[in-house]
Amino acid sequence: MSSPLRYNQLLHLPLLQKNLAGIINANQDYMRYVSYLNPVIETNVTVERLAVFKKKYYDLANAFRDRLAQMLGTTQDTAYKIQMDVLFYASANAVCCYKNPLVQEALKQINITPPSMDFYKDMKDFLKMRLAWKE
Repeated sequence: MSSPLRYNQLLHLPLLQKNLAGIINANQDYMRYVSYLNPVIETNVTVERLAVFKKKYYDLANAFRDRLAQMLGTTQDTAYKIQMDVLFYASANAVCCYKNPLVQEALKQINITPPSMDFYKDMKDFLKMRLAWKE
């Protein structure tokens, strides 16, 4: 029986960047939720309900962290930091004020054209940068 290949031996970073960017792009609604989670949702629930949510969240987040660490050939701590950086970048971009129709109209009235945004491309570029700088 041959020895199993390690994840990082199979990893192709451009493919990982493309796939993760696509998954995140397809889940922009979740990213909006993440941006409201701490300031609104997590401050207006009972501690018991928050504990139930956090247990489910960390079970899934830690499973993803472990898989990412294997894929990148890095530590769990480094993978978790990458995971958090990507989550925070994506959640901030998903609720960017330029997407708000009220902000768009206000900017139009004062003749300001915001830079165009391509969520998928921006995520792919961010992932490329962040995965290249693992440590």
